[in-house]
Amino acid sequence: MTVTPAVNDAQQADAVVTRPDTVIEIAVDANVGARKASGAGSSPKNGIPKLGISWEDVGFQVALKVPKQKNLVTKTILKNVSGEALPGELMVLMGPSGAGKSTLLDCISARNQNCTGKILVNGHPWSKSIAKHSCYVMQDDLFYANLTVLEHLTIQAKLRMERHWTPAQRDERVHQVINELGLTKVTNTPIGDANVKGLSGGQRKRLSFATELLTNPSLLFVDEPTSGLDSFMAETVVLMMRDLARNGRTVIATIHQPSSELFELFDRLYLLVDGRTVFNGKAADSITYFGTQGLQCPAFMNPTDYFMKQLVVLDGQPEAQQRVTKLIEAWAEHDKTRSGHGRRQSIVSQALGDDTAPEASLGFFGQLAILCKRNLMRLVRDAIGFKARIGSTLFITIMLGLIFLQRKTNQKGVQDFTGAIFFIAVNQMFSSANPEFISVPLELPIVMREHGSGLYHALTWYLAKNLSELPFQFFFPMLFLVPCYFMIGFGTNAEVFFSFYLFTLLISSSATGLGYMVSCMAKRVEIAPIIGILFILPFLLFGGLFLNSDSTPDYSIWLQQISPIKYAFHGLMRAFWGHVTTISCNPAVERCLATTGDEVLNNNSIKLHRMWLDIVVLVALNVGFRIQNSAFALPNADRSKVTATMAGRVVPGVEHAASPGENASIPRLAVSWKDISFKVKIKNPATKRLEEKQILRGVSGEALPGELMVLMGPSGAGKSSLLDCIASRNTGCTGALVVNGRPWSNAVAKLSCYVMQDDLFYANLTVLEHLVMQAELRMGNTMRAPQRLERVNTVIAELGLGKVRNTPIGDIHVKGLSGGQRKRLSLATELLTNPSLLFIDEPTSGLDSFMAGAVVRQMRDLAKAGRTVITTIHQPASDLFVLFDRLYLLVDGMTVFDGKAADSIEYFASHGFQCPPYMNPTDYFMQVLVVMDEDPDGKTRVDKLLKAWAGRGDSAEIAQRRATLAVMSLEGSSQSSGDTVSVARQLRVLCRRHHRRLVRDVVAFKARVGSTIFITVLVGLVFGKLERNQKGIQDFTGAIFFIAVNQLFSNANPELTTVPLEIPLILREHNGGLYHVWVWYLAKNIVEIPLQLVFPIIFLVPLYFMIGFGNNFKMFVLFYMNTALTASSATGLGYMVSCISNRVDIAPILGILFMLPMILFGGLFLNSASTPWYFVWLQDLSPVMYGFHGIMHAFCGNVDTIDCPAGTHCVATTGAQVITMNSLDGEKGDWYNAVILLAINIAFRLIGAILLYYRASKGRRRKGN
Repeated sequence: MTVTPAVNDAQQADAVVTRPDTVIEIAVDANVGARKASGAGSSPKNGIPKLGISWEDVGFQVALKVPKQKNLVTKTILKNVSGEALPGELMVLMGPSGAGKSTLLDCISARNQNCTGKILVNGHPWSKSIAKHSCYVMQDDLFYANLTVLEHLTIQAKLRMERHWTPAQRDERVHQVINELGLTKVTNTPIGDANVKGLSGGQRKRLSFATELLTNPSLLFVDEPTSGLDSFMAETVVLMMRDLARNGRTVIATIHQPSSELFELFDRLYLLVDGRTVFNGKAADSITYFGTQGLQCPAFMNPTDYFMKQLVVLDGQPEAQQRVTKLIEAWAEHDKTRSGHGRRQSIVSQALGDDTAPEASLGFFGQLAILCKRNLMRLVRDAIGFKARIGSTLFITIMLGLIFLQRKTNQKGVQDFTGAIFFIAVNQMFSSANPEFISVPLELPIVMREHGSGLYHALTWYLAKNLSELPFQFFFPMLFLVPCYFMIGFGTNAEVFFSFYLFTLLISSSATGLGYMVSCMAKRVEIAPIIGILFILPFLLFGGLFLNSDSTPDYSIWLQQISPIKYAFHGLMRAFWGHVTTISCNPAVERCLATTGDEVLNNNSIKLHRMWLDIVVLVALNVGFRIQNSAFALPNADRSKVTATMAGRVVPGVEHAASPGENASIPRLAVSWKDISFKVKIKNPATKRLEEKQILRGVSGEALPGELMVLMGPSGAGKSSLLDCIASRNTGCTGALVVNGRPWSNAVAKLSCYVMQDDLFYANLTVLEHLVMQAELRMGNTMRAPQRLERVNTVIAELGLGKVRNTPIGDIHVKGLSGGQRKRLSLATELLTNPSLLFIDEPTSGLDSFMAGAVVRQMRDLAKAGRTVITTIHQPASDLFVLFDRLYLLVDGMTVFDGKAADSIEYFASHGFQCPPYMNPTDYFMQVLVVMDEDPDGKTRVDKLLKAWAGRGDSAEIAQRRATLAVMSLEGSSQSSGDTVSVARQLRVLCRRHHRRLVRDVVAFKARVGSTIFITVLVGLVFGKLERNQKGIQDFTGAIFFIAVNQLFSNANPELTTVPLEIPLILREHNGGLYHVWVWYLAKNIVEIPLQLVFPIIFLVPLYFMIGFGNNFKMFVLFYMNTALTASSATGLGYMVSCISNRVDIAPILGILFMLPMILFGGLFLNSASTPWYFVWLQDLSPVMYGFHGIMHAFCGNVDTIDCPAGTHCVATTGAQVITMNSLDGEKGDWYNAVILLAINIAFRLIGAILLYYRASKGRRRKGN
């Protein structure tokens, strides 16, 4: 990137150092918010406002709940830190993991509103106007997976850049940033995610930075910009930040592991430890300052590596704590006299230009248009989600049409038409709301981030989402209606059809609006369905079928008035029956309930000429839901979650302590690979065609016991893909892979481990609990409990996790470990057992240089003990390079070097690439291998190295290594087969772990308890104290059916979101050999049994006595038994459906596909005797039907008489007649339905187990190939 140099304000500020009484004169303007400039993104000629920032006595504390303690513990993250950053400066915040770097960055960027102290920009408090000139590049990457790199940046440019930029200039800027960040080769590649193949980790990091750099903001806050990048690309990014600073901008960044080359680019260095400042000044002065404290950095050593060594505190080393305390006190004293106070005084008001804040290139309508376009692109490209919804819609509508196939307008048809119409309304509610409960919470983090960056108002995004999804809200109701309308036989009247479509559309759109509202309230994908049921089930109850409108109690009429199902049902009923003039009836053989459509409406308390009211109210409810949603969509004042942990300055430094059983004989395994290739197919959005992309091209190599082999190369070179291939994790690889001369086998798998780059943990477990359970699963047969605990404590100490041993691991919703601590915990988990063959993907990502060195030394020590360690590392420091035994360099999926790391320098020199003295060799290799678009000689340079390596001859070393491989065998490899923990122990450990997770997820537990109590009290009040008369029997029947339906949705829905989120971790642990998936599945079933017993009783007790079912103990027991079995069957259904789908956004769609037919065949919509023969099997699988029938049997079997006034026609006068009327008389005894429910429950769970086993076995086969 070319940036015109400007006067460096840092140089001016340095004058203040020698003359504290001097203040730089800058034009004063108290009303900062009323000024306009070209702002970030303007060309240099337009001028960019220069913003200096200062902070004084900034502090931050959090209250943490520590396990086994009732009281909250206050943890100080920052304590009275002060500093300043001026225009023209690149300031880097550094410190050990958990020192408070990211928290300080959040505080001074006004992202964390809970910080104390004073933060000023040009002498003024932070304001929206200042925010428009700033940006924040976060450490975690959030993107829409289905957009390409070019599409994402183009959209971001339109949203961010100002009006004076023409479309051509914006496009030029986009391509300029793409070139500068090395993203040219992936310009048209989808960004991707866990379900969509796309960018590598390093490429995603570069895209995050490119997004924010589009506008060249005045004030940049950057959290870990080099994480996941190779050394050359990291230097490119830091050079870019420095150039931005030189042009008058203020850049503040946190960097974990800078190389010595990067250190030379820093203007100022700000060192933190334990939330306190230990240095703040010119980076070049830091060496001298530490020298004055008796800590002289050795020559030719990276200063930042040396500083980290001095700032870390090892467990049990009081001298280290004393050293850090001395440094904190020394700086506090030095800060009183240093010139920094003059620097802070120099940051006074600075003119920002014109009278208004910068205008975005797009006004409201422009933003709306681009957000609509983006959302449409996402929806259209989500082929799996789109097909799943189309498939489920067609399945339901065709099934409904076949069930009610060509009904006639006779007495039997009255009930069938009414049931079908009600089901149409219910289906639209569930099928339209449920997908939003999942998709919106998954999208909100991106929206909140972009809103927080000032790209658009949340209401603009919300309106765009509404508008862009309108076509789908028109399409799916029509797709559903057309087949079932004509199959059922509603007629050919065009007015009736379009009236049906109108009401189907309105109820569907209202349900979508409800989904938006609930999702924005919950914000958590596993909480939204629970809250959603809290709304939908009352709407269902007051929909007009369970409870006649005239029977609604006065105090609950308001719920009836806001039920979209009721208005859709009434509107559809009016549309159809209003055009039916006669209903056939033979009084001699049947009772004539109605002979005209008007009479049908009258019987259902529906007035004929009020269809317009149904339309108006449905529109009003739709708008109301969406307006409420807009309020919930607005972010809180705190625009980001601040991760606060019980973190400390703890890192390894003790020697590896052998624990009991550790020194047992371990098989020595050598792995070799030959001609490994790998291709992937990626859909090109421009051509809409699948295109092959070659990732690996015939690479070969070997790794022997006792060696630490490091795979390196530029981003996208194929390092992680090669690691997956040689670890036998990728079935798509071709070529030969052998271990000790034999193909990969289960025996080898038991002796290997794979530490992944992404971290998967249970958020509510503490570090100690996680490792203890992992140790028992991995070493339960070889070590006793005290020995395992000793080993766990050893690993905790070695990986620097001592001070967070009792801290919850955490996730996006649960405060816990920092990113570096999570990475260390991943490594600690696998190191518990000291495996023979270790594959480790990016173990140093997110760690500071000292901790990275400690981790690499740990890996080297493991290798020296006879193990084979193969790892990928992006950006190793100079002192890490000397720890490598072998180096394997890749570029464009091909090998350019494979040999002793120490020989690599000489090899490159022999081909004309001499590494300069005192330069990190790996940094130099990356400079040679990276090809930038503006580097015309880059491809020639790389081609030369590739040809040289391909044409090399076999050396004596290669011959010796091949001889070693030839004589090695799998001797001893089978000895670990018996180390697998017994099934009983696996079950015990998994039960204990799952129980702790459930107990500690307080939010989800309270949400479910609250929703259960709300629904049961509501139903009890609606049906309060029913009488056993003709009207009461109908209401009793409706209440009983609602009990069964509630148990289905309340118990299945939570599993449809929690299980898919849990399965990736389960499959990882299963593939790691910790346990069989069926053991986890059994443990989950066992642990959740108490919940499946408790929640039905919480639900049943209030409404049972409020409705007035009676005081018969046997009847209550039968009620509870059938309710509990229905709930348990629904849970089993949730397990089964979740095991079918591997995506959390697809499982609820499939769930509706199962649950709606179960309601349809539940016994109320469709009489059992009326079920078509070809759907009897579906009826027989409906837990709703058996739950409904079982409770009806229990109740009606105890009803001897039903009041029947003289002179009136009575439907039934005894409970036995009610049973006969509902076709229940063919069933045998009170236990018949319970036994069938139990059988269905077991069947669902067994099918779920088989499906999960199938998915796991696919992973195993992948590993075994």
